Amino acid sequence: MIITAGTVLPIQTRAGDSLAIHRALADAHPGDVLVINANSDTNRACFGDFLGELCIARGVSPAGPFKYGPGVIGTPVACGNVVCNPGDAILGDSDGIVVIPRHLIHTTLENTRAQENTEAAMRGRIPALTH
Repeated sequence: MIITAGTVLPIQTRAGDSLAIHRALADAHPGDVLVINANSDTNRACFGDFLGELCIARGVSPAGPFKYGPGVIGTPVACGNVVCNPGDAILGDSDGIVVIPRHLIHTTLENTRAQENTEAAMRGRIPALTH
């Protein structure tokens, strides 16, 4: 079961700086998923409960973020060693998250449907194998 799905809205920001995130929230469209690269800093949050509430309104860190900027919205970012480009699809479930490049979305959907059909046919043959 998919828990989240949408279109990548990549954000590149400085460590601990949330100005670009605030700006992206103002620009975001329904279905956008913010993918934030804050340069792997673990000393200061760039996203906390306030931004979470803003996100919820739009569709705990001991040290909150700065808002100095500049930050960049809408250009490719790396997140977890995966490059996320504007318009890529992002899907998440309890097993993890996958990013599908925009130019492969249609092909991936076709291949997924074909795989589902193959597996359904295999499942249909299981009862005959157990008798």
